[in-house]
Amino acid sequence: MENQRIQEAVKARERGNELYKEGHLSQAIKLYTLAADLTPDDPTPLSNLSAASLEAGDYPGCVEYTVKAMSMLKEDPGNAEKTLANINPGKQLESLRGSLTASREFATFSPHPRSLRESLLQLPRTRQGIQDGLEFFACGNDKAESLYTAALAQSSAKDPVLSLMFCGAGDARNLFRTLAEYASASSGTQKLHVTMLDHNSAIAARGLIFLSLMHESVIDVASNDTILLSLCYIYFTQIMPPFAWENLQKTLSKLMDSVVGSLKSWQHGLPTTYEPSQVRDAIAQEISEQYPTRYYREYVKDHEAFDKFRVMFPPTNVLPTLEPDLSSLAADLQNDIRGTQKRIFNHLNTHWKVNATLIDVEWESRRPPNELPYFGQVPFEIIQYLKPRSFAANTSDKGHTYCIMSLAVEFFEKVSLSILKLKGRLMIGIYAGDMMDMLERLRYGHAALDPQDAVAEARESSSATVGWPQKYHVIHTSNIPDYIGGSLTSFLYAGPVLMEGSGTGVTSCVLRNPLQWRTVDHFNAEYLIMHDREGIRKHFLMKLGERDQPSEMPFKMLDFGDMASYHRWEKCRDGALPLEQLMPQPSLSRWLCSHFLKICLPFPRPKWEMASVYAPHNMTVFLRLLVQMAEVGYPGHWLSSLLTSLCSGSITTTARAPRRYVLDHAAADAKYPSRTMNVKPWAPEVSTLATMWRGVLPFAVVAPRGILPSPETIVEYSIYIPPCPASEVTVPHFALAFWDERKWGKAPKCLRLILLDDETGHVQVCIWRVDTWMRLTPSRSMLNAFRRLRTWKECVTSN
Repeated sequence: MENQRIQEAVKARERGNELYKEGHLSQAIKLYTLAADLTPDDPTPLSNLSAASLEAGDYPGCVEYTVKAMSMLKEDPGNAEKTLANINPGKQLESLRGSLTASREFATFSPHPRSLRESLLQLPRTRQGIQDGLEFFACGNDKAESLYTAALAQSSAKDPVLSLMFCGAGDARNLFRTLAEYASASSGTQKLHVTMLDHNSAIAARGLIFLSLMHESVIDVASNDTILLSLCYIYFTQIMPPFAWENLQKTLSKLMDSVVGSLKSWQHGLPTTYEPSQVRDAIAQEISEQYPTRYYREYVKDHEAFDKFRVMFPPTNVLPTLEPDLSSLAADLQNDIRGTQKRIFNHLNTHWKVNATLIDVEWESRRPPNELPYFGQVPFEIIQYLKPRSFAANTSDKGHTYCIMSLAVEFFEKVSLSILKLKGRLMIGIYAGDMMDMLERLRYGHAALDPQDAVAEARESSSATVGWPQKYHVIHTSNIPDYIGGSLTSFLYAGPVLMEGSGTGVTSCVLRNPLQWRTVDHFNAEYLIMHDREGIRKHFLMKLGERDQPSEMPFKMLDFGDMASYHRWEKCRDGALPLEQLMPQPSLSRWLCSHFLKICLPFPRPKWEMASVYAPHNMTVFLRLLVQMAEVGYPGHWLSSLLTSLCSGSITTTARAPRRYVLDHAAADAKYPSRTMNVKPWAPEVSTLATMWRGVLPFAVVAPRGILPSPETIVEYSIYIPPCPASEVTVPHFALAFWDERKWGKAPKCLRLILLDDETGHVQVCIWRVDTWMRLTPSRSMLNAFRRLRTWKECVTSN
């Protein structure tokens, strides 16, 4: 009987060893536990359990089994050497001692955890751009769509506050449509909190003007039509009549204390003053003639006026009141009075004003003389975007009156009345800032979101009754992910601050390069190096949500494919998964190394392709990815081991740097022969970041002495980069490299091939590359280009 139990225990251990080697740790632990139960006096199964528990990240269990095994050694010294060999504490224990010493040293530099986190939040998240070009686009390219869907209404019905965020808010068309839909469908006591966010302060200022004018329109009933028509001119026309200009100036004066910079520039004019005649000429040259023919051709008179004068006449029913002189001229034009067209030109040039809110004021002072200013799209196109099917036009006689502007007035009137209806239940915060920064600050409680700190809050709101949300039901990101890292950015930054439920999630579309992608899975293969939706659910806690209805697309984008319409990813859950549901360590290591190599050595981008796929991530996203993997359940020492290898400058991996411009399913899944690769060119950067992040990582970084730099040696510098022409706008990101020509000769055109240590790289240079990459202070001649700012100690010890 005893021999049978021993044999069964041996078989269980042997099978457990096989599963352990295959990475199936949970199953191996079950078999080791069975072996320990069958032979309670044998320390060997306990040593197996200790090793497997350590590998699975169950560190208390590892200690418990080790103590039990060691206690048995006193009774059976003959097994000591064998058992200690299984536990194998030597090398790891030495690294642990060194790591603990380094951690104590680091702690002396970080007495203020909040200061440490704040300093990390201030680090750049993407590679910096050096091109100088247009960055302000006043009007968007997508259909106005509501975030308040039937599914969201049902899942959030019991929530006291519905919280929505519009990132890259642009002209706020989606916000306005959402307000109209919510006011129409919601009649309870639920409050609505809306955050409007854009990196450009001019966008925030325009949003403030729109909301202020809508608020004014419901207060001043007698001037309602004029105010809303003025809003339409400000919203999307390049040239506006005097009454719209006057309303704009009144609004600017009221709001001057809120958004001083942009508002003052619009009030006092542009650095380079444009005349209406110049703007009309620019519109004629830059805007394709095909757009006006596509939208609302039944509005014949409006199209005739725009084709001749490049302006939008006020509706015929208010034209005599608001523009009596132009009304007479329009009548003469209708009667073919000779010379009328010239007189209309003179009237427009004398009395109408250029809509400065459509122009990138900052760019105007630097715009090359041979480059036309950007004035936005044809107004007919914008009206078509705004006009939902549910808004029925009240206009008739489309063929022989000016009435297209009435459609836009009707839209803004409905939004204005919706805001009035939601009085006491609505708060709108308008912020100018970076989306990634805002989302991460929300996650860690570092966002200064007192309503008084906001650019503006809707006059109807009550901050006492609508608290600032810590999480959001929906985060609308427009097509911002096109530029900052696709779904990897969306999931890492938006995911942690999302609420769960049907209809919730982060929404985005692809407008920069929609034809590059066959499907959303292809899109994820490039940015996540993962296309399997179940794998995405496990590792990023996100799943693709169902669409309530097909997303409407602008006419000009019907050929752009499904990625040009919005997709919504819902938050699945919070918390870690059992290890058996995750990848085994070799697979995780390959996937993480693929991301690391993609960051270090992105595949060269076509220099002059306007729809190129960006590769903007810098090394900080890799640290954030490690944090994500720790939070979903991967053992800390797996992540620490990989990070330590990268910091030492050498990894053994089955991953490779990208071998094609855009990764597809096969490239994302590719597993290459195992190879030891030199990554010393990036070891100084990743090890410096590892030191800086050490105090906030959710796992201990166990590294031998000398691998990570001391915190006191880390210094922040700035470097001056001369302005680059806008013609380089298709090369938006760069990395700074130093090349010693005295030692190595002229730098090659393709540095990537020299840095690439795989089967396709320049193997002949590996010898010096391995030995000479190190952490160095630039030579004295190079120091002239740098300006020392502050040390890491000064960052993290400040209050």
